[in-house]
Formats: sequence, C-alpha cells, structure tokens
Amino acid sequence: MGAAAICPLVGGRPVRGPLHRMLRGLGLVVVAMILLPGQDAVAKYISGTVSPGQITWTRFLLQTLFMLPFVIYFQGTAGLLPNRLWPNVLRGALIATSSMLFFAAIKFMPLADALAIFFVEPFILTILSALVDKEPVNRSRRIAVVAGFVGVLIVVRPSYAVLGWISLIPAAGGFIFAIYVLLTRRLSAYDTSLTMQFAAGASALVLLTPGLALGWLAGWPELSPSAVGTFEVGFLLLMGVLGTTGHLLFVQASRLAPSSLIAPMQYFEIACAALLGYLVFGDFPDFWKWVG
Repeated sequence: MGAAAICPLVGGRPVRGPLHRMLRGLGLVVVAMILLPGQDAVAKYISGTVSPGQITWTRFLLQTLFMLPFVIYFQGTAGLLPNRLWPNVLRGALIATSSMLFFAAIKFMPLADALAIFFVEPFILTILSALVDKEPVNRSRRIAVVAGFVGVLIVVRPSYAVLGWISLIPAAGGFIFAIYVLLTRRLSAYDTSLTMQFAAGASALVLLTPGLALGWLAGWPELSPSAVGTFEVGFLLLMGVLGTTGHLLFVQASRLAPSSLIAPMQYFEIACAALLGYLVFGDFPDFWKWVG
C-alpha cells in the first residue's frame, strides 16, 4: 500500500501526518540496519592488521570529512555548529566509546554473536524512553523487546563460556548506544540530521585522537595506531561510507518515529550480520544462537 493511500487528502494533495512520518522512519531504520552490518564486517575483516582504536578513529575521521561538504552546501557554515553544542559533544563521546567497544569485540567474536549481545540496547532504550521521555510503550512493543532481550541472554551464555568477560564488551557498548539514541531523539528538535552527524563525528574525532596517542605511548595494542597499506585504506574508506550513511539514516529515523517503536526494528540488523558473517567469515551460528 502506498503512502498516499494512508494519508488524508486536502485539496487533492496527500497530507503527510504522524502515521506517514512513522512509516518513513521505520523504512529508514530498515535501510540503516542493512548498511551498518556491512561497516562491521569490513572492520572485522581488517582487524588483524588495524587496531580497534584506529578503526574507530578512521571511521569518525571519514564521517567528518564526508559530512563537511554536505553541511556547507545545504546549510552554509552556520550548520557546522549545533545549537546545543555540549550535548552534541556528549553524543560524540558516547558513539565513539560504543563503536570502539564493539569493534574490539568483533576482533575476537563472530559478527552475529557480538551484534546479538550488543542488542541489549533496544531493551535499555525502551526502558529509558519510558522513564525519561515518558513515551507510551504498548503491550506489543514490550513483548517484542523482552523477547529480544531473552534472545540476547541465550546468545551470551555459550559465548561467555568460551570467551569469558570479552563476551560482555558488546553489552557495554549496547548500553552506551542506548543513551546515545535517547539523546539523539531529544536533540533532533534543535538541529538537522546533517549538523548532528557532523557534530558527532567531529567530537568523536577530537576525543579519540588523544586516546590513540595515549594508547601508542602506553603500548596498548587495542588502541595503538599501525601503518596501513592500500588494501587497508580501501576497506577503511568503504567502512566510512557505510557507517556514515547508516548512522545518518538512523538519525533521520529518530526524528520521525519514537524511540520505543524504533528499538524492536533494530533486531533486523542481527539477521543481516548473521548472513554477512556466514558469507564472508564462514561463521555459522549454532543451534542455541539461532534460538537466541
């Protein structure tokens, strides 16, 4: 059914009401959930030669560079500075930390396993959106999110037996990402998606640069930068395109649909990650992980 078929007509033209906005937001979430596992697969593919810290730093460097001309073209230089500066800096810190934790996890874990554990996030997001933003959460949404959380626990159990505390790293990343999504929803009333994505990328880059320098000085392998060749540069560029586009679509979706409605839809990313993990790395989830 087309969008016009569900919108009332005024003067022969469709009125794009709340239902149309929500459907458009959900459609953007689905596309984002297809693109983002591609970014993660690329990150895992090069994790043997590039540290998680350097992958995260490069990801936000490219996001900042990619977004810069678009912001200036559509909004002018005024669009480079968000109306709520420090909350957007906090968004950058949150997404940088969450991304680095996840990239560290997929270095040691199958992509689908790490992502399934990361998806404790919709459960946390739904709770936070109800408690902080007072969003109504109907019965079907509660059932969907709780079922997803039970699935996360089923996946964690065998992963923890094999990897120990490493299996909890994506859960920490998911918790931080839930706060990021909630903050994104709140700030979307003050700035455009372009400005918010540029601000998040620039803030993350500024915060990660001294962290990478500290990792190099301290000799921490997960943070230390390393020399990269043409092979790694090409994949890092691809990762930047996929990640920037996916997160831009996700931010726009957060402007159109409530967080508690977006949260369950994010589980679609796990299916895409499982497919990529099998095709690229030969990781086929076992019975209990499929149940999860």
